[in-house]
Parts: sequence; C-alpha cells; structure tokens
Amino acid sequence: MAGAFRSMTVIVTNESNAYLDIHGQGEKHGIWVDAFPIPSHILQGSPNRPGVGAWRTESDGASTDAWASYTLNGRDNPTFLIMSWRSPVGGDPEADWEIKGPKAQDFAVTVICSAEGNATCRFIVSNAQKKDVAQVVPQSDALTS
Repeated sequence: MAGAFRSMTVIVTNESNAYLDIHGQGEKHGIWVDAFPIPSHILQGSPNRPGVGAWRTESDGASTDAWASYTLNGRDNPTFLIMSWRSPVGGDPEADWEIKGPKAQDFAVTVICSAEGNATCRFIVSNAQKKDVAQVVPQSDALTS
C-alpha cells in the first residue's frame, strides 16, 4: 500500500442460496489493488458455511470510493446486488447496497463497517426471512366453534 492514504477491504459473506457472479465494478476515487482482486464468483452458502469473497481498493490521493455489482443466480432474468463503499479522509467508512430485479424480495443484506486500522466493510447476503401469515378467524366464527 505504498503511497495510499486510505484503503478499504471489502468482504462479501454469502449465506444465501444464490451464486454471485460479477456483473460490473468501478471507482469514483482510488484504485483496485491488484494483489487483492475482486472475485468473479462467490459461492452460495448458509449461515454455518457461507461463501466468501474479498478484495481491496485504496486511494490514489486522499480517499477511496468504489462500487461492484453481482448477479444473483445467473444472467437469465437476473437479480442484481449493487454495493458501494467509501473511505473518506477524516471520516468513518461508509457502505450502501441495493438489490434490484424480479427476485429482490428473496434476499437481504446486512453491512458492518469498521475503521480500526485500514477500513473494512462486510456485506452479509442472506435469504430474506419469510413472514408467516397467521390465519385470522373472525370472532363470530371462533365463538360458534
């Protein structure tokens, strides 16, 4: 990291039942670190045995600000996971995410960022929790049963 003022390690922990395939990547500020390249695929997993991918960006001046997108479960009618991260000068690391596509409601993402040492943001991808729909019995029917 010679000459870099800020760096960001990004870790994707895939606890979902979807394979993640790289769709695109870019930077507003900073550069991608060749020694820690972004993976083209992140395997599906579970909370007990997740698929994991990690990479690093760093400043080529004062900060690093970049993004990556992955498709969830292939390129036919895909759902996209779009992640962005920033490690600004004089501030805490930040990260955002969005899921777009026909199966977006099937997934959830949790983000945890830390500024200790070099900044790190972890994106945890999981299957969305299905809400149980309780059957409501009208009071009049409940009283007659």
